[in-house]
Amino acid sequence: MLKSFLEIQVDKNGTEITNKSTTNNFKLFTGLKIFQQHPQLFNWTFGLYPVVTIDYQLLSTASYYEDMVGAMRLILGNTFKNHEYLAHVDNLWGLSCDIDTFIEYLDTENYPTLSEVKIKTGFLYLCKILFTYFKRKVVVLIDQYDSFVNSIVFEHNTAGKAFNLFQYINGDLFMGGRSYIQRIFCTGTLQVVFGGLLPVDQDLQCYPFLHKHQWNSFFGLTSEDVDLLLEEKYDTERDFDIKNMKDHIRKYYGGYKLIGNATDIYKIQPVINCASVKKYDTVVNDNSTDHIYDFLSSVLKYKKVKECFIKLLQDENEISIENDLALSENDFVTLQKMFSLKEYKITSNHLLVILKYLLQIGILSYKTHSASEYVLSLPNSEVKLKLKSCITESKTYTK
Repeated sequence: MLKSFLEIQVDKNGTEITNKSTTNNFKLFTGLKIFQQHPQLFNWTFGLYPVVTIDYQLLSTASYYEDMVGAMRLILGNTFKNHEYLAHVDNLWGLSCDIDTFIEYLDTENYPTLSEVKIKTGFLYLCKILFTYFKRKVVVLIDQYDSFVNSIVFEHNTAGKAFNLFQYINGDLFMGGRSYIQRIFCTGTLQVVFGGLLPVDQDLQCYPFLHKHQWNSFFGLTSEDVDLLLEEKYDTERDFDIKNMKDHIRKYYGGYKLIGNATDIYKIQPVINCASVKKYDTVVNDNSTDHIYDFLSSVLKYKKVKECFIKLLQDENEISIENDLALSENDFVTLQKMFSLKEYKITSNHLLVILKYLLQIGILSYKTHSASEYVLSLPNSEVKLKLKSCITESKTYTK
């Protein structure tokens, strides 16, 4: 959405389309609130910037560091392909911009051995070229910036090398791109200490899941969103009681509390799927988290961990964690050791890291919070059913 709204539209030769009302992106927004209710904002910002989009999803399945480097080559290629038109702009290429280097990033099939140095600097290089061509600073959109952490936690990756790679890439963009970049917008799941995944930067603003800020209601569907969805899907005079459907959806997919917000939020895809089925007693599993439960089954072999989650299932108020949810590089190493059963003695700190991780990725929520702590809970029946299954399957205890 942000890409479509902000990006300068060009023709096949890379020439900017000055009449924005003729573009496909313009037609996407003409019926929406930002166009109808905020015309001045629309006119000031629509189609104004060159945009670089980076999607790190490919990294979530990289099992080894070499796989990660290979995935980064593909990610760079996908990012550069959005600006393939630049290769046909004759007056762009010269002393400051090298066409051969650009083609090497663009054509990853014919250049499968793109060096790690070029991998680390490729995104900033593209921003420089776009700034040179459009004479306007670039907006960078980074999706799933923490995807590679899944590899570290659940596979056999080398955590130190992976963190070093991304500290360099992100540092290059955030710190080295001030001359070329207007704004960087990142989305991801985990809140990680600055200097871990993201550089230490005074201008860097973080809006974590659960916390109190102006965006927290956009981390899922609100009660109002669910009402609108059901009203759109059902005719209240002919179909069954919508209240039963909403109660069912709240029970199975809601329960995520937001600090400073009166409404809970709900998981997006299962709610949409459940509403589409039109059966309020239907349970739609969210398969996107199945791998988490697979590995959680192994961690439940630790006695202290299993006891903790049994208390959560019994809805006891004893389980609380500190208010600071940020995870460090060492925390991810700890998680990897635990999930692979290489950590033999579980301490309260080990348990804290697991709980912080599961709270951030949506396996846990909280009942109450204060300035210093969260009192944890299981958010809904979907999580409870999956966790019960994990506990039943996990029978081996270690120290």
